[in-house]
Amino acid sequence: MARIFLLAIGSRGDVQSFVALGSSLVKAGHEVVLATPMGFEKLVGGRGITHVEVTRSHHEAEASGLDSDLVETVRRRPVREVRELIDSLHSHLDEILSVLPAAAKGADLVLWWDLFGNVGRHVAEALGVPGVACGLNPENWVSSTIPVPEPFPWPPRWLPLSWRARYIRFGHAVVLQLYASLWRSRVNRWRRDVLGLSVLPHRASAVEKVAAPTMRLSAVSQLVRELPPEWQGQVVQTGYWILPPTKDWVMPTKLRAFLADGPPPIFASVGDAGSYPPELGPTMIEAARSAGVRLVLGSGWDGMGGLDTDNLPPHVIEAGEVPHEIVFPLMSGIIHHGGGGSTAAALRAGVPSVALPVFADQPYWGRRIAELGVGLKPLPAKKVTVDQLIVAMCRLRSDEPMRRRAAELGALLRDEDGVTTAVRTIEALLLDEFDDDLEPRDDTSSTAPMSSTSHAP
Repeated sequence: MARIFLLAIGSRGDVQSFVALGSSLVKAGHEVVLATPMGFEKLVGGRGITHVEVTRSHHEAEASGLDSDLVETVRRRPVREVRELIDSLHSHLDEILSVLPAAAKGADLVLWWDLFGNVGRHVAEALGVPGVACGLNPENWVSSTIPVPEPFPWPPRWLPLSWRARYIRFGHAVVLQLYASLWRSRVNRWRRDVLGLSVLPHRASAVEKVAAPTMRLSAVSQLVRELPPEWQGQVVQTGYWILPPTKDWVMPTKLRAFLADGPPPIFASVGDAGSYPPELGPTMIEAARSAGVRLVLGSGWDGMGGLDTDNLPPHVIEAGEVPHEIVFPLMSGIIHHGGGGSTAAALRAGVPSVALPVFADQPYWGRRIAELGVGLKPLPAKKVTVDQLIVAMCRLRSDEPMRRRAAELGALLRDEDGVTTAVRTIEALLLDEFDDDLEPRDDTSSTAPMSSTSHAP
């Protein structure tokens, strides 16, 4: 049995994937510690996982003044408010750093996904154990040398094709350097004073040479996103990490009655990862009325755009938090924010969808849905109109070729078992690390205050 430390600092989709992985690792006989933001006790509980909360929840971050659309914040807000934004980010990082050493103590392996300095790799380095960067976005744009377009603006159409790769590389380097500058001084102080490690170099790209992951795992199906040539040998693509719904979940009577009272509705939710205009809710409801479709609104609407949920029109119902794996297949179409987790759920459901992205990876996944022919081109949430949503809803419901492609891809994705592949990959890494025929790790030479207690299989 190995002691495995998982760090998932992100939204619901990120954390849920790690809960799925952690649950399977527990069933395989390993001891698992999962560190997340606050608010996921119910999701993690009862699965044999030791749960540690390391920072405030995503919703509390938004309440403190954070705008997820960071580029827009920097462009529009005065210097004072940008400073407040950075201070809030630093506060989150300080909370995480204060808890991590004790939470990860004794781990034989560290796996992480986080956007706050990618601190998981520093913990692995201090423990002298393998570190695995993983998640729904294998490029992880703040820790990888792989060139990716997000969040740097997509190459302009007038730019010659031969220059687009250079544009993306340049954008990646700029964003990486700027982002690393937000954390470097704090992480360096933590590395030196708490972990007993050398400080990081100034150049962001050089960080990979100091604390490079032993492995990267992509929790995405190859049917959705094939590995480009430059990722070969750097990323192991396992497939989606799906968390089955709890067996005790019962569909609310109100939702069950609504589904039985007419044709399959469209499900709409913007999740918990984005800053959305308050008029989006009323716009969505008006579009559904004009399109003649019924609408189920999921949680994450922040008060439903100011609407009183007790007085919704007959063609709309508010469903709250529901398991996507159960509810999505019952819909005629899905409108979501384009996060990796919601995209995976929509694709697996075999139902056409469209994304309303705001930032980060959301535009990318929105484009992939359209490129796969299983949904529509993304509609930016802050610019979407009633007319655009009317057209989208009608097509989601009636475009038969698109519906057939979505159903076919969904069936193939449901046959995959990404979690099992990930567990086997992790166990192979552990066996290689602790093979009796190999020289044991020399942890005594490290000056780091942290230490690893072997729980090797």
